[in-house]
Amino acid sequence: MADAVYHLEMRMGLTVMRVFNQSPAELQARFLAPMQRGEAFTFEEHQWIPREMRVSIWEGPKLATHQLTMGRGWQNACRTGTEVTEQVLAQAGLGRGKGAAGAAPLAPLAGDAVADGATGSTVSGSTFTGSDLPAGASGALRERTIGRLSAGPASLTDILWIAAELLPERRPDEVLAVAVDVVRELLDAGRAELESDGKPVTSAVERATLVDDIRSWLDHEGYLLLSAVH
Repeated sequence: MADAVYHLEMRMGLTVMRVFNQSPAELQARFLAPMQRGEAFTFEEHQWIPREMRVSIWEGPKLATHQLTMGRGWQNACRTGTEVTEQVLAQAGLGRGKGAAGAAPLAPLAGDAVADGATGSTVSGSTFTGSDLPAGASGALRERTIGRLSAGPASLTDILWIAAELLPERRPDEVLAVAVDVVRELLDAGRAELESDGKPVTSAVERATLVDDIRSWLDHEGYLLLSAVH
């Protein structure tokens, strides 16, 4: 791809970081080289450990500043580019079958996440897991959400408030974890649909990006709505 650049997402634990508009030389020097050596490295004040990271790499045209605002950088990177995670890691000797310096292999990750940064910069955020939450938490929220949607469309903020009511003793990230998982499940099962500015979001990549963006859950203006599918 002529004049293509790379967009990189790194995940480790609860930290998510994205970097846009990287040249091949920048991608190699900043990220691939330390991964090849199997060495921990620091980027944007976070320490990254190759054996514990998951990465996603997309190749495409350079994104303009306006394409990186409003949390839509990663969505645009995926929409305009092509995922080349496996190819790039394989060329660097870091594919599924070979780990960095004998470590566990880096695992490619689909393009979804929390926050987008400006050209050539990064934004860190959090991903969430509800695996340590009380049994039945997801099921209870699922039923409450279905009931709420039967009365009409709801914002993701509405669903988050329901989750908070069901899990009053849990940390905010844990509450959000359950809400994200339930909404994903309903969307994937075709029991709900997501609307953005009144238009259905049909792209799976765009839908995942929006659901995984923390700002979607703090949208008090009703920009995003979840509706039941009958």
